[in-house]
Amino acid sequence: MAEWLRPTDIRESMTAGANSSSPKTEHAADVPHVSTRRIRPPVLPRHHHHLGAARSYDPYLLRRQSVVDDQQIEVGQRGERVQLLFLTAAIPLTSYPLMMLAYGLRGLGYPLFAYGFLVWIAGVAPRARLGTAMGWFWFAFTGGLPTLGSLVAGGLIPHIGAYATLWAALVLVAAGGLIALLLVGDDRGVRRAHGEREGPVATLLGSITILWRNPRVGVGSVVRVINTASQFGFFVILPIHFTRTVGFSLTQWLHLLSAMFATNVFANLLFGVVGDRFGWRRTIAWFGGAGCALSTLLLFYVPDAVGANFPLALLVAAFYGATLAGYVPLSALVPTLEPKHQGQALAALNLGAGASTFVGPAVVAVFVGPLGVEGVVWIFAGMYVLSCLLAHFLKLPAAPGTAEADGAGARHGDAPDGTAPTTGPAGVRGPH
Repeated sequence: MAEWLRPTDIRESMTAGANSSSPKTEHAADVPHVSTRRIRPPVLPRHHHHLGAARSYDPYLLRRQSVVDDQQIEVGQRGERVQLLFLTAAIPLTSYPLMMLAYGLRGLGYPLFAYGFLVWIAGVAPRARLGTAMGWFWFAFTGGLPTLGSLVAGGLIPHIGAYATLWAALVLVAAGGLIALLLVGDDRGVRRAHGEREGPVATLLGSITILWRNPRVGVGSVVRVINTASQFGFFVILPIHFTRTVGFSLTQWLHLLSAMFATNVFANLLFGVVGDRFGWRRTIAWFGGAGCALSTLLLFYVPDAVGANFPLALLVAAFYGATLAGYVPLSALVPTLEPKHQGQALAALNLGAGASTFVGPAVVAVFVGPLGVEGVVWIFAGMYVLSCLLAHFLKLPAAPGTAEADGAGARHGDAPDGTAPTTGPAGVRGPH
């Protein structure tokens, strides 16, 4: 069994908060150790109530509360049964293999549910409003996973314990499923897209081959990797840097993190609207790439220069969270680059999102030793500058009258800057 997940730790975490009398500590020593050679899970079971966020429980709260959902409800219902297996058998038996099996199966249902809804939006939203629609999706997504999930877990664990909180999360999941089942009236998510005759295996393989079949989609995926790479890298190094070097308490760091995500939630909605008006590509390049390059440096240098000045740190943390949302129009732009295979294009984009969870900590693991935290921050800033340059290659089909341009619904004048037209539906009527 993994050294960080022993049966005694599982039993402690099942009752943590409800029956624990452990003091509320704010010392940096309580931040999990960071190794430059091996990245461990960022929150150990016995430290859940110390850190206050219980982030390892967030996925249970996301799958249906973060979005209204599409017609993937059947997959979600199976996921609920898997979660019941996790709660009724795997945890009480402290069976690590069964936990891994149930948790892994649950993880298969989450992207089908959440990102299936994303494909549905790409297929049915008018192109002139597609950026705004994607902004609403990410507004709900970030409001669920890092925000509402942490708030619910942090509020319930001290009173009912971690194990009971998992059951409460299941109630929220069921409520979200009912919303999707009863209130989503559009049936276009049930049907395959017109013109799609590929089988499931070919479609799955196409989600990979599209990276080189349409190089612009591949570039978009690279930009998506860069988007949140620093976020996951900062989760590893900034808690220690802000508490041990800058001088903030752990509670203050958590408040900065909350401000960062709270700002990001509303900025997701804002930049969806901005993208429709200013241009998807320009929004990604300047608000996303250039904005994140600046905010990343400010997030390090402002606290480093002024010390533990909480108001100033709060401002730069909020600015960083807002600029991360500058990439929201990617979810509108990339499927428009491949109008006949929007699902594959979004799958490639989501592959980039998943890869960022590895790339960020990997950059930290490789470079924090020789370059220190400051060097890692500059690497992330350089990656954002690169994404700004790459975004200029994400041009919509530009030649009016061609099959490519007609399929994408492109109009003369909107292709170079990625600005959506004022009228006209998306190129595909329904998702895969």
